[in-house]
Amino acid sequence: MTFFDQNGTNEDQFPRQYRLAKDRFEALTDAAGRRIASRHVDTTARTGYKLSSPRIEYSQYDHASEYYHYDWEYGQSPEQSSWIATAINYNRTFEPSFGGFGTEDKMCIDQRGFKHFLLEESKRFLKPNQTLLSSVVKSVNYTESGVSVLLSNGRVLTADQALVTFSVGVLQHDDVVFYPPLPSWKVEAIESMKMATYTKIFLVFEEKFWHDTQMGLYAHPHRRGYFPVWQSLDHEGFFPGKHVYLVAVTGDESERLESTPANELQDEVMKVLRHMYPHLETIPTPTEMVMERWFSNKFFRGSWSNWPPSFHVEHMNNLRASLNNRLHFAGEGTSQSFYGYLHGAYFEGVERGLLIARCATEPSHCSSFPAGGDFEDTTALSPMYSI
Repeated sequence: MTFFDQNGTNEDQFPRQYRLAKDRFEALTDAAGRRIASRHVDTTARTGYKLSSPRIEYSQYDHASEYYHYDWEYGQSPEQSSWIATAINYNRTFEPSFGGFGTEDKMCIDQRGFKHFLLEESKRFLKPNQTLLSSVVKSVNYTESGVSVLLSNGRVLTADQALVTFSVGVLQHDDVVFYPPLPSWKVEAIESMKMATYTKIFLVFEEKFWHDTQMGLYAHPHRRGYFPVWQSLDHEGFFPGKHVYLVAVTGDESERLESTPANELQDEVMKVLRHMYPHLETIPTPTEMVMERWFSNKFFRGSWSNWPPSFHVEHMNNLRASLNNRLHFAGEGTSQSFYGYLHGAYFEGVERGLLIARCATEPSHCSSFPAGGDFEDTTALSPMYSI
């Protein structure tokens, strides 16, 4: 890791605050476990930081370091996130002692695409013509006897059961219309969950001019999360000799950049690079800049879901609940432990798929799908599950 501020590299104060931020994040997750054991209510992760570590006066280095440990993982700030839910999410994903898969966080660079293993897996059961590509769903009609789906090309699909795997962001818009309208408790659950946006901006240059370390962290003097995390892909294990520099932004900043014209976005990036490398007389203009716009893409409406502090376990139960035992919901957004992650979507899909298959072969089990409904007494809310 190389540390930068508006005057270039900073290998004095910045690394110290980075290590402090790591300790504070660990204290945050540990304290969440004690909070669950004491049956205390949830609150924001920001409040969690204040209650679990000594108060500090945040410098630009503290903001950037905290961002790296928190926002860069969840896509939103501590103010926007649940203290308890994100701690559970982190521990059950990364910490082996809690059943996690390991502490390493890696990037897939397989040139066949991340989709390759999914396509290969699907060959085990999918038959020709069972997958409809470039087919946009316009409406879903569900009754007690079945489900019909209208596509934008006018085609209608009918089935006894249907599994909805749209992102929470898509469900929060009117791109797909449900008949009858979703019940109020389902709508409340959908609207209460939040969608985070994580943006990678790939910059291709004619030559490499940056540091040899894989990661870089930039602390803007006044703006938290302003082009903070840099990664050299011109690096052993990635694409040496390709001169690719990657910068990541998240949350509100991602949404802002999606509506920023490409030339203005490039100007902002170049200004930051000139601050990071002031010793260079000139920094070359990138020959190519690639950025995906997840937030404005109507098929995604964001990158993944993020559990906000006002989102109760009952909201999650309602989000994943089936309707009429015919219309079912799955995806990373319906995973209590692994929301926001691919493995969350995978586990939810497997669970719901098995229930649907069992219902098809044993109708007596068709009432075993997750159910939802209104909840009113906040004093009787289910406690968060243990870490």
